[in-house]
Amino acid sequence: MSVALFSAFLNVSSWVDVPTLGTWTLCGVLVLTAHAFSLSVMAGRGRPHLLTSARLATLATCALVAVALFLLAYAFQTHDFRIRYVARYSDRSMPWYYLVTSLWGGQDGSLLWWSFLLCGWTTACVLWMRNRFLALQPWVLATLMAILAFFVILMLWSANPFALSWSAEVPADGDGLNPLLQNYWMTIHPPTLYMGFIGWSIPFAFAMAALFTGRLHEEWLHACRRWVLAVWLFLSCGLLLGALWSYEELGWGGYWAWDPVENASFMPWLVGTAFLHSMMVQERYAMLKVWNLFLICLTFFMTIFGTFLTRAGLISSVHSFAKSDIGVYFVGFMAVIIVACMALILWRLPKLKSDNRIESMVSREFAFLLNNWILLAMMGFVLILTTFPLITEFFQGEQVTVGPPVYNRWMVPFGIVLLVLSGIGPLMAWRRATQSHLLRAFLKPSLMGLGVGLLHFFAGPTVGLPGWVASSSIYETATGDVLAAIASAFPMMCTAGCAFVLATIFQEFWRGIRARVRNTATRGQPESLPTAMVRLIGKSRRRYGGYIVHVGIVCMYLGFTGAAYDIENEAALLPGETMNVADYTIRYDRPRMATDGAKHMAFADLTLLKGAAPSSLRTLGTLAPAKFVYRTHPDMPTTEVDIRSRLFDDVYAILSTIDPKTRRATIRVVVRPLVMWIWLGGLILILGTVIAMSPTVQEVLARNSKRAPPRNMSAAKGVAASTIILFAAFLSPALARAQDTSSLHAGSVSVHTEDERVLFERTLCMCGDCARLTLATCGCSWAEDKRQHLRQAMARGSSVQELLKQYREEHGVGSLSVPSDEGLSRALWAAPIGGGILALGGLLWVGRRWTRRRKASDATSESSFTPATGDPGDTGDPSDTGDPDAYDQQLDRELEG
Repeated sequence: MSVALFSAFLNVSSWVDVPTLGTWTLCGVLVLTAHAFSLSVMAGRGRPHLLTSARLATLATCALVAVALFLLAYAFQTHDFRIRYVARYSDRSMPWYYLVTSLWGGQDGSLLWWSFLLCGWTTACVLWMRNRFLALQPWVLATLMAILAFFVILMLWSANPFALSWSAEVPADGDGLNPLLQNYWMTIHPPTLYMGFIGWSIPFAFAMAALFTGRLHEEWLHACRRWVLAVWLFLSCGLLLGALWSYEELGWGGYWAWDPVENASFMPWLVGTAFLHSMMVQERYAMLKVWNLFLICLTFFMTIFGTFLTRAGLISSVHSFAKSDIGVYFVGFMAVIIVACMALILWRLPKLKSDNRIESMVSREFAFLLNNWILLAMMGFVLILTTFPLITEFFQGEQVTVGPPVYNRWMVPFGIVLLVLSGIGPLMAWRRATQSHLLRAFLKPSLMGLGVGLLHFFAGPTVGLPGWVASSSIYETATGDVLAAIASAFPMMCTAGCAFVLATIFQEFWRGIRARVRNTATRGQPESLPTAMVRLIGKSRRRYGGYIVHVGIVCMYLGFTGAAYDIENEAALLPGETMNVADYTIRYDRPRMATDGAKHMAFADLTLLKGAAPSSLRTLGTLAPAKFVYRTHPDMPTTEVDIRSRLFDDVYAILSTIDPKTRRATIRVVVRPLVMWIWLGGLILILGTVIAMSPTVQEVLARNSKRAPPRNMSAAKGVAASTIILFAAFLSPALARAQDTSSLHAGSVSVHTEDERVLFERTLCMCGDCARLTLATCGCSWAEDKRQHLRQAMARGSSVQELLKQYREEHGVGSLSVPSDEGLSRALWAAPIGGGILALGGLLWVGRRWTRRRKASDATSESSFTPATGDPGDTGDPSDTGDPDAYDQQLDRELEG
């Protein structure tokens, strides 16, 4: 039946003009969007009978967007090179799955794909709401249709994916998809990341609906809580998949380079994580109302701003699209968002007064607020550094690019503080904690963290000053030795922090399990420890699902810490010769040439052996790093890495050069400890998030008792299906790694000494065609010639600082990845210190105010706290009474026992 329908479609499509039909379909989408928006607004302004029509119009709009996407996909599969976008991003040699990937391989198609995913979220939301949240529904639909209208206008006016080619003659073949995108990960990474980006439209729409209607209590939070978790999950997975793509495909040996496009995805995640924590405070005690609205508005704004960064072409990046004129549209849209959000919040400010206030700095709600401040500080710092080229161009007339050393200089300590806070929060009592409670709660986790830290210090691996630290100009000052010593202690501090957080989580689980075992024994129905744990999680999924997410985060932190202990070596070998890296031996066996319809391939077959002494060698497997030259891009040879992954380290092999005449190959091998823990942490994070967002048994029973269909179960099934897909996406490469890896400029770099590494990490490639990568990663011919020139200068006795000064004089201030400590660039070093001082002063001032308020409240014997009203099932506590404090009091008694 399906074959017959497809054949019938092919017969009909033979006389259908796809470009024209696609453009008119987009016009129809715009008309339907305006119709659905109008109906929604009228339904929200006193004509509720129009809500059904608004819902149907919204669904029809989403269906028409799906038709437009299908038409573009069909044009790719049939090689309709009349369409400019198809001719530019595909060719006849590409398999069907890469033709699907081409849908989001360029700017025009990615906007249509973005609109399609927005319609997918919108459809799911409409079907989920049904007859719930009737007062909010009209404004939710109106907000979503307004967002969709912007993207449709953008496509019709500036980036039409169905636009015809400029040439009058239809090309016989297309230009082909960028080799960098022709790999396994690019089939799943962009869709997952886009789902996380555009999905924030749903919580934002509920926030706008609450502001429009004045229903500003916890209703809108209850409505969007699971949507927030689902969107956060997709964005987290998108970031992890991007890191995995960078690690396996770019060939430079790392998984995060602080690229502007990476930062554009990371900033919404930081703000969204802050909102995810602070919304719990409002749900529990009806406070932080303005703050939560600000956070969700900022999260959505940062998704649009990140899209603007990647598509306007204002900042050089290996991921960004070509420079275009759509930036003007995004600037206008962002201005509308800012004005609308500020106006609505100011309008509703009298209704946003908190029912309660934070009484003490020693409380869980203050720990959550401090968590928010750290996350926003990180976001602000990344935002300043990402846009610093634009700032310097505006004030100095020249772009100054900021490289990874500057990011790492400040983000590493920020990250360690955030890690420790994730362990402190669960140990703090709500409202305010007593001294005895703090001592009991912190004693064992603190001893565990201290013990592991000391064990790391005395028995762990030694680490010198990391390259990103040595390349920071601040260490050239009088206080450089002290700061360098602190920076070299970061791995030990991170390990101790991970132990502290894991001990905290274990203690929280043990307290809950012991409380449940005692309660069931008292009722004459004793439970075993495993049964108690499973039922405890099932009864309070939000609390313990969050703890499991924190376990995943700790695992990722351990993986990040392993980067401080990387060991690498590079050698030019003839067949049969070996090289040693750490406790591994790599034998170069032979070169191997191959070809297929799309590319020519040159492999270096290697044998990986365990051990360094010849008498103790043990074969572990084979590696085959390669160079690819694609038929459609002969001037872009790509570096293909091969990785042997194990639980405690990865062996990462890169083929730098190979001489077909002498058969000599230059091979770089990096041993990277604990990388696997990053991907395992991602799996644990997925599991914990799914547990946290799934409905509890009480919720399902409560809804069934009212004879209402368990609507949340349908959403949970959808999320479960998505999770299965994400699990498969993570696990399939671990079970069988695909070797179709790609890199345009990165990966073919030979670094022989530590001075070379410091120098190359601080200098940028100025060839004008490689997104200004550092000389430590760029593999283009210009960069290789410049490295040879710098090596010769170092051999003649020139120091690193002298060469940096000469490089800057020759190529300008924008040629360095670490700006000098002078002029506007000095703000990069002064701003974090000044901001920290101001934040500390503000913290002390606020703390004094809260302390005075608490003393006044104690004097009158009046409690200023009243639990928030709402669905008890959504509080995240398993108490049967609905009192949000009852369960915590019970756990405190278990701690005392």
